[in-house]
Amino acid sequence: MTAVVRWVIAGVVTLLLVWSVGVEPRWLEVTGLRIRSDATPYRTIAVIADLHPTRGDSLEREVIERLRERSPELIVLAGDMVDDPEDLEVLRDFLTQLPPAEKVAVLGNWEYWSGIDRQQLAELYAEYDVSLLVDDCYRGIVGLDDFTAGRPALAKALSQCYKATPWLLVQHSPGFFESVDVSLGSVQFDLLVSGHTHGGQISLFGWAPYTPEGSGRFVSGEYPTPLGKLYVMRGLGTSVMPIRFGARPELLIVTVVDEHLPRN
Repeated sequence: MTAVVRWVIAGVVTLLLVWSVGVEPRWLEVTGLRIRSDATPYRTIAVIADLHPTRGDSLEREVIERLRERSPELIVLAGDMVDDPEDLEVLRDFLTQLPPAEKVAVLGNWEYWSGIDRQQLAELYAEYDVSLLVDDCYRGIVGLDDFTAGRPALAKALSQCYKATPWLLVQHSPGFFESVDVSLGSVQFDLLVSGHTHGGQISLFGWAPYTPEGSGRFVSGEYPTPLGKLYVMRGLGTSVMPIRFGARPELLIVTVVDEHLPRN
């Protein structure tokens, strides 16, 4: 191998490292998704997953800006909003800046693994009018305990909907949708959302060499399941390694179209 070839290889490797560490992890993609439903009062919904917060991070500031521009009526926090107990104050900072909207949250695996006091987290959410759903239902929104680190109970959550029609299911770890409980389910949701996978953080033309435990076969994007259409988000932050390549951080904006309107 000649010196020129070695320099070229070194240059390419350096550029890839700079990109995957310094550029792509902060290059937010806002994904739009349309669903049809007549069971929800909301018309614009924002979904945030895998914040893994960093104090003063430019990505978090951009997320707040995009939310303020879109003015969603509902904001969903789909788990892994903290990494360690110190993140509760960073999360407080983030919640303070969210635009006015109804807000719901579920637990992810890091809400278990981080060592935080989950009662303290629940109190923080309550302080900012965020409804924490752990196998519970709010206005037809079913929020499950995390599949990777918790014990989700779909039947229990559905029983809490009472007269409301279940239309949205939030479960942090998408591997849940391959579980036996799901295959036995009879209810159909208008939308299911998960995070957890980070899109693999490293993705080569849509193929991820690695996804974390609890991901199942899912990486990112839309998938059919027995309970309805699932959207798996790439999330915002990173875990284990602070890199992203081919898996940009993602904010999901859902537009709801009334089921009774004519289809285009």
